[in-house]
Amino acid sequence: MKCLFLQASGSRKPKRKRGSKKRMEGHTTITSLYPDGEPKSPKGAKTTVVNQCGYYVRENIPISFRLWKKSKATDSDNNIVPETEKEMLWADVK
Repeated sequence: MKCLFLQASGSRKPKRKRGSKKRMEGHTTITSLYPDGEPKSPKGAKTTVVNQCGYYVRENIPISFRLWKKSKATDSDNNIVPETEKEMLWADVK
């Protein structure tokens, strides 16, 4: 009879270490889009845009805002990022 032993540690893949996200240098020109509006080419453009959006939010939006947009469960507008801040971020991304 064979015995199988499971290792409690070391059997999982090691977690990826998160790198620091910095502001992108230069520009990326998106040359084509999918019908739903996502970037098709150049390859990796979607990831670049998402990373830059995260960078701008972390750098410019105070942590005191809890929500990005209003929902049915939202009881106070003080917890929502103001539209003026969103417009400023969008202008930076463009």
